[in-house]
Amino acid sequence: MIPEEQLRSGNYVMQGDKYRQITAAEIPHVSLTCDPVHLLPPVLEACKNFTRVNGDWITTIEKRNCQLTLKLSGDKVFLNGLELLNKPFELHNLQNLYYSLAENEMDLDLLQMNKL
Repeated sequence: MIPEEQLRSGNYVMQGDKYRQITAAEIPHVSLTCDPVHLLPPVLEACKNFTRVNGDWITTIEKRNCQLTLKLSGDKVFLNGLELLNKPFELHNLQNLYYSLAENEMDLDLLQMNKL
């Protein structure tokens, strides 16, 4: 179950054994019937905006002239070197953070994700 207030149109969720992108009309139903997608290396590999560098996952958001770094080994997330207190440990949270910074959607390879 995912809290409804955390979801928005375009988020990816787990439904059964498949990943899928949701629409705004589906949010009330999805929040009760679907599971969050945990941020694990295979999921991050499907996030085309992120690059793996020395075990960290990094993306540069040019619109804000900032860099977002995920350190999965230490469960830490940094924005321009400052640690975020509210860490996105699930894909929909990372998508929402990315969208709020870049003002566009993260580029995800759904076919690659569904091979996981």
